[in-house]
Amino acid sequence: MGIISELKLGRTLTKLTGLFVEANRDPNMSHEAIRSTEKYQQLTEKLKVYNPDKVTIELLNNMMVTSKIGNDERYTAQEYLLDALDKDGIAIKGM
Repeated sequence: MGIISELKLGRTLTKLTGLFVEANRDPNMSHEAIRSTEKYQQLTEKLKVYNPDKVTIELLNNMMVTSKIGNDERYTAQEYLLDALDKDGIAIKGM
């Protein structure tokens, strides 16, 4: 995978994580509801060109960094994102 492709993958995962961070802050938004939003659908469509293993590894690497810096809110959002991507067949939970 080239550097541009890796940057695009990272950027898309960052945007998706942001959606889940916002959902965690909004008591009226469920994590399941995010999956049906247009923004989520657009972003996950961009991830479908990548191998699920690659998406999973990239997200798990992001989660390790988030954990090391102690950003619990973002880490929780990434856990929900991994679960959602697994349900959509874009990542593999329990890898």
